[in-house]
Amino acid sequence: MATPNVVTVLEQEKNNLEGRIERIDKILLDYKTTRHGFGLHQGGTIIHYDMKVPTKTKQVKKTKTKGPKPGKKTYSTMEMVRQVLDKEGKKGKELSFRDIQEAVRKHFKTDPASTLGQMLYKRSRNKSGFYRTANGKYGLTSWTSKTQKAA
Repeated sequence: MATPNVVTVLEQEKNNLEGRIERIDKILLDYKTTRHGFGLHQGGTIIHYDMKVPTKTKQVKKTKTKGPKPGKKTYSTMEMVRQVLDKEGKKGKELSFRDIQEAVRKHFKTDPASTLGQMLYKRSRNKSGFYRTANGKYGLTSWTSKTQKAA
């Protein structure tokens, strides 16, 4: 059973909370009836927040969205790298990571993905479309199969 001290402390706390609730309710009521609050002051009348307020619809200007132009072909990073290796690689000549980055910027006029190095390394390790030489240059696995068949 609770001692009288605990009961009186709890009653005092309850009274304090009830007083705070009353003060908050008064502030909310004052706030709702002013033009700075939920209500709007128009021509001497107060329109409360629960009443419908006439509004003017604002015409929104359509802005151009970023991204590729309609009808323009877009390529993934790895598709760009494959095309660069086909063009710049001169049929079997491997390119370094930095050379591939520069070639993508030159041909496609866009920066390649920031994770291009990781993508190339991972795909070359798994032998999924790319290979990596001992000196860190990359090529297409289709080149190695053609050279092996020719030999």
